Amino acid sequence: MAEAVIAEAFAYELNEDDTIVEVVEPAPLGSLPNNTQATDVEEFKSETEPHPHIHIPDGGLPAWLTVVGAWFISAICYVYVNAYGVYQAYYVQTLLPSYSPSAISWIGSLPAYLLFAVGIITGPMFDRGYFRHLIIGGSILYIGCLFAQAEAKEDAYCQIFLSQGLGQGLAQGIIYLPSVAVMSHHFRRRRAFAMGLAVSGSSTGGILFPSTH
Repeated sequence: MAEAVIAEAFAYELNEDDTIVEVVEPAPLGSLPNNTQATDVEEFKSETEPHPHIHIPDGGLPAWLTVVGAWFISAICYVYVNAYGVYQAYYVQTLLPSYSPSAISWIGSLPAYLLFAVGIITGPMFDRGYFRHLIIGGSILYIGCLFAQAEAKEDAYCQIFLSQGLGQGLAQGIIYLPSVAVMSHHFRRRRAFAMGLAVSGSSTGGILFPSTH
């Protein structure tokens, strides 16, 4: 083999540093075997179409009730993040007068972080079918933390931080992301519209909640 390459190089009067490269043109698309084209089409369909055993109703009463439930969850989760300024002013002036505004702001910034960070845990749990467990457990934790926050004493920074900052932040993260993800089980063609309606509860709650205080 090496002797044949050397002989060909001498025939073309090439130098030692030159290289013989064989250029292979790609075959036209129409010349590909039919089985190859069929396989590519099947793979494309399998990626874009749902599994035949998975039924997505794309509407109906249970689907729209899911949107309503996600709307309320979005409202009660984002309301404390969007309207925390009401709590900040009350804590600085009345409930936590011995603490600086910077320290008090940690109570509101931690839930804003946990609202999405907890998805690292709740996402895999949702994929494994623990949606009901997450919603029920997160709701119980949320209600318990609200009652604990109401019983906090004056200048008890630790009580407010644990009940509102840490506890409610974890509860919000547990129930919010699964409530949004579950809508993909009910909608396919109108999924974006349904999710848009659900997340509109966050802005609505942020407007209504401060007006009641």
